[in-house]
Amino acid sequence: MLPSIMQFKRVHQTAKSVQRKGAAIVELAVVLPLLLLLLMGTIEACAAMHLQQSIDIASYEAVRTGLLPKSSPGLVKLTAEKFLKTRNTKGATISITPANFDTAAIGTTITVSISAPSNENLPVSPFFFKDKTIVSSCSMMKEYQ
Repeated sequence: MLPSIMQFKRVHQTAKSVQRKGAAIVELAVVLPLLLLLLMGTIEACAAMHLQQSIDIASYEAVRTGLLPKSSPGLVKLTAEKFLKTRNTKGATISITPANFDTAAIGTTITVSISAPSNENLPVSPFFFKDKTIVSSCSMMKEYQ
């Protein structure tokens, strides 16, 4: 008699576990797309923040180079390009205002603006930041002649 009771319990437990497995599959089908969307959005947002921070620092370092005595627009652009290269930033455009700041008077504001496309610089194919351009600029006043 003991073996038949154990067989009944095993069959009964198996039927419950099959029902539970079916419920788990349905729950997974509902929750998994949301979790993947959250994960991909987080990765994309972090990559966009990294790109923004890279451009911010590059513009800051470039404008600081422009404040040095005997600096030139070419040297400022080279400084920004060098920093952007270390951060693997592709397709960035750099503009310096005024273009002839090396001959400008003391008190002139020097501005370096950098923009980079998000499509080329994000590690995953962008969804939220698709076809966006990340822009940063930094301005400082010339204090030498």
